[in-house]
Amino acid sequence: MAKHSLTLSLLLILSCMGLSYSRNGMAETRTAFGAGISSFGIYLSPNLRITSLQNDLNYLVGGQLVSVINHRLTMGLAGYSTSKTIGISAHHMTYAGVNLGYMHRPASLIHPSFQIFMGYGGLKNGALSTQFYDGLIVFESTAMLNLNLLANLRLGMGLNYRFVDGIAQNNLNSSELHGLGFAMDLKLGGF
Repeated sequence: MAKHSLTLSLLLILSCMGLSYSRNGMAETRTAFGAGISSFGIYLSPNLRITSLQNDLNYLVGGQLVSVINHRLTMGLAGYSTSKTIGISAHHMTYAGVNLGYMHRPASLIHPSFQIFMGYGGLKNGALSTQFYDGLIVFESTAMLNLNLLANLRLGMGLNYRFVDGIAQNNLNSSELHGLGFAMDLKLGGF
C-alpha cells in the first residue's frame, strides 16, 4: 500500500510541476499514421459541474488526471460525485471513467476544448450509506473555453450534457438525471 501511495504522490507532484516532454533536436520518425508523439504532458484538474438532477439544482464535484499528447489530444481518468442528495429521493450519485478530448489552438490566450466522458457509477441512499446500487452508465460531452492564466495553469468554463442509463428505482428514473450543466475546471500541469 505504501508503494502505491508513493507512486501516486510522485505522479501528482510531477503533474503539478508541469511535467512536459518534447523531442526537440531529434530526427523526425516517419510513421504510417503521421508524425507520432512530439510532446507529452500531464495535468491535474479539480472540476465543478452545476446541473439539474431530478428537477433540483445540484453540484457535481470531481477531478481529472489527464495526459496531453502533442499539445492537443487528451486522455485521462475522471470522477464526480453529487455534493448533496438528489431531490426527494435522497440519493447520492458517484461515477468515474475515461475522458477523451481535443484542445483547439492551445497556445492562444483563449481557446476551445471538447471532451467526451464515458463512465460507470452508482447511487447510494443517504450520505452515510456505504452500499451502492443501481449500476449507472454515464456519457457526457463537454465544450469549454479555456483561458491560459500561466504557462502551467488554465481556467476552463463551458457547457456539458450528461446522459445516464441503468436506473431501476420506483422514485427515480434515468431521464431525471440527464441534463445540461455548467462546467468549470482549473487545470494545473504540463500542456
